[in-house]
Amino acid sequence: MLKVLRAIGILLSAATIILAISFFFGEKDQVVMSWTMLGMCGALIFNGGASYFKTKDKMAALSSVIGILLLIVSLTQFPF
Repeated sequence: MLKVLRAIGILLSAATIILAISFFFGEKDQVVMSWTMLGMCGALIFNGGASYFKTKDKMAALSSVIGILLLIVSLTQFPF
């Protein structure tokens, strides 16, 4: 379970970086920005969850909570 959470977090982090690079150097589209936000939120949630299950650290849980809050905000603000 821990390896799956970490792998998903790494994949979402890589997708976020790729989308951010395409946003800055390519098309300035609102849809690309919203997918970048979703990737960032997913990376925070999954990486924070993997770190929390490994160390039971409060900062890892806080990372997941911030990711969930940003996900809610980005889903209400950005069009898809």
